[in-house]
Amino acid sequence: MSPTFSITRRFLVFLLLPTLVLLCAGAALSVLSANRTVDTLYDSTLQSGAELLAGFLLYEFHEHEADEEDDDDDDEEVDDDDDDSPEELTEDVLEVIHGLETRHRLSTNFRVRLGRQVLFSSSAISGLPSCEIGFSNLLSNSADTRIETDAEDSGDRWRCFRRAETLQGGNLAMSVEVFSRIDAREREVKQLLFSTFAPLLFLPILVGGLILWVSRSTVARISTLSDRIGDRSLNNLQPVEKSTAPTEFHPIIESVNGFMGQISQGLEREKRFTDDAAHELRTPITSIKMIEQLLRRELGKDSDPEVLIEQLNNLRSVTDQSHQLIEQLLLLARIQGSENVELKPTDLEFHCKKELGNLSSQITEKSLYVEFDSSLASVNVLANPEALGLLLNIVLANAIKFSERDQKIYLFILDGGADNLTLAIEDDGPGIGLDQRQKIFDRFYRAPSAKSKEGSGLGLSIARWLADTQSLLLSAVNPQRGTGAGMNITFKVPHNTNPDRSID
Repeated sequence: MSPTFSITRRFLVFLLLPTLVLLCAGAALSVLSANRTVDTLYDSTLQSGAELLAGFLLYEFHEHEADEEDDDDDDEEVDDDDDDSPEELTEDVLEVIHGLETRHRLSTNFRVRLGRQVLFSSSAISGLPSCEIGFSNLLSNSADTRIETDAEDSGDRWRCFRRAETLQGGNLAMSVEVFSRIDAREREVKQLLFSTFAPLLFLPILVGGLILWVSRSTVARISTLSDRIGDRSLNNLQPVEKSTAPTEFHPIIESVNGFMGQISQGLEREKRFTDDAAHELRTPITSIKMIEQLLRRELGKDSDPEVLIEQLNNLRSVTDQSHQLIEQLLLLARIQGSENVELKPTDLEFHCKKELGNLSSQITEKSLYVEFDSSLASVNVLANPEALGLLLNIVLANAIKFSERDQKIYLFILDGGADNLTLAIEDDGPGIGLDQRQKIFDRFYRAPSAKSKEGSGLGLSIARWLADTQSLLLSAVNPQRGTGAGMNITFKVPHNTNPDRSID
């Protein structure tokens, strides 16, 4: 299919062509039906004419015979063997035929036989052979040949019906043959078809005109809708009004309105992100300026080396905090702007151990004990390996940060049924209040218990984004084994059990 196409042309092709096909099919069926109908009517006429003519002949013959008997002398005795001779009977039948022509003025081509003798034959059929009893077809230029109705020949084609009767108690046979031209039948069929289909020849023109009118009307409405959508901009994302549009366009308008709503929400998020980032970056920059002023003041007098070292350490701490904040902002922006990540079967145990290894220095510094439950063995989940690694790193680092020396961190599996399972990460830290459990996933939000800890408040917000991009559920819950905070990550269980252990 061409990437660009015309709706009008497509309407014409998909509606006009079927109309023409149906019209041709109807014409073909009508030809067959008309042929059968006309043949039936003509055959009925032939048969009725033959029977009528035979009846007239029999009636006239018997009437003539009765008149002849009345003319005989009453005294003359006539034996049964002294009936009229064949010559006299022939004259009588001819007299009957001429009487029929005179009195009834028959216009049908017919032929009358008495025995083997042709008593009468219309001039148009004088060269045709005798017909069979019933219906048969003949050619005028081939007196000895019978043909079918669909045979092709240069001569005139005739349709014949023959009716036979017996006279004088079965001693003499009389037959009546009635003829009609097949060409006349075909002319009747053509006239019938022309009178039927002549008006239908204008149907494709009417259908084409109707299609053009409908398509142009539809395109005009589409153009109007396009103009209304084109009026929208980043400063005008108001929903398109659909009450004045045809109902067929409502799904399109709803999709456009939904898309503009997503754009509006995205712009609002970006604005909020910029405002929050500017606010959070203002604090470390202010701290750096203050430390710089203190250092200048100390250098302007007799400086105490310990004071200088303390200020330099503060400067390093603030710089590290700013660097971490910037890295997290960049990571969050990259996640928000990325497309849907590819999900595949992933070894959860492998990635948990890898991220614990990456955080081993912090774990060792606090002498923490990690309780790694055996339920994690050979567990496969549907996730993206890279995004899962970042998510686990943030949640584990958060648990380590809020744990005190010699405390525990717990990792274990909660059974979620045949299609889901949940990884629980818990600690023995201060915990999270019920009213804080939803807020901790907001950007730059820091719980009261986290004020004394280093951080920007972006970690769990990034973790939530990472979970959402993988269709995972990240939630803060009451711990089951620890005494502090609990984080649950709910995964889908893949049907393919071949895990991916790659680290992209």
